[in-house]
Amino acid sequence: MKKISQLAVALVSITSVQAAITMTLSQVGSDVIGTYTGTVNTTDLTLLGNGASSAFMNPMARIMSLGPAPNITGPIYQGVASGPTFGSFSSTQGDLGTGDRFQISASNLRVPLGYVSGSTISGSTTWSGKTFATLGVNSGTYVWNWGAGANADSATLTVVPEPSSLILLTIATGLCCIVRKR
Repeated sequence: MKKISQLAVALVSITSVQAAITMTLSQVGSDVIGTYTGTVNTTDLTLLGNGASSAFMNPMARIMSLGPAPNITGPIYQGVASGPTFGSFSSTQGDLGTGDRFQISASNLRVPLGYVSGSTISGSTTWSGKTFATLGVNSGTYVWNWGAGANADSATLTVVPEPSSLILLTIATGLCCIVRKR
């Protein structure tokens, strides 16, 4: 009996790992590039209707919209737990994008038109000539959640530190280790 319950927990863990959106913002040269991939479980969400959105971010309003830059219509679902603030600036439009539209905000999400719950989607958006500082984005990991039990799902945004910040962090960590040994 114990082995069966452990197997059930393992299967639920695997299912929730597969049913998630993973988003990344990275500084690449003089541009910021946002990418995402994963699946969305819409079971515990309420369909509000269809609406158009473009590729943009609004760190203060807790909105990340990735995929093609022009407005694209898709279903809007309500029921996302209040998302995290991931910076200090308001809305900035993306310049270029590919793939499917995915948008998450403080209370809802959008998926591509015709999306089937659990199918894989992916996309990217480029903010040309921008940095994390000019976009008002803070480095870190931010999570939006929705659903419950077997229908629990999430979207995770990881803002990768700029290379210069990462080098400084590595040097500082090394110096702390040296000082601690002495």
